[in-house]
Amino acid sequence: MGSKVAIAILAAGRSTRMGKFNKLLSMFGNAPLVRLCVQHATASTGSNVIVVTGHMANEIREAVRGLNVTVVHNGAFASGMSSSVRAALQAVPGDCDGVLIHLADMPLVNESHMSLMIDAFDKCRGLSV
Repeated sequence: MGSKVAIAILAAGRSTRMGKFNKLLSMFGNAPLVRLCVQHATASTGSNVIVVTGHMANEIREAVRGLNVTVVHNGAFASGMSSSVRAALQAVPGDCDGVLIHLADMPLVNESHMSLMIDAFDKCRGLSV
């Protein structure tokens, strides 16, 4: 059996380069960008999907409503991405062997890419590379 790898989707950023609009809520095809990224993760071989919110948390939570994910809030999101990584790591179930960190603004990284990365982790687990 393969390794259990959680996927942490970082969706807490302030999206300051977009002005007042949060890019994660922009439509990409028929869905908000953040929802598309989370759908890719839930369709992959990842064992759990964790979505880390921060800026506009309620809107991000609404965008991923109905998907099989754990949503955690990073109250320190303004301090940078490392605080979101810490929030994600605290939410990873204890039986997971690893975590794949994924940014919520990368819609072209799909479930196949994530599954390939998890497979590579599984094959190399415990080995020096």
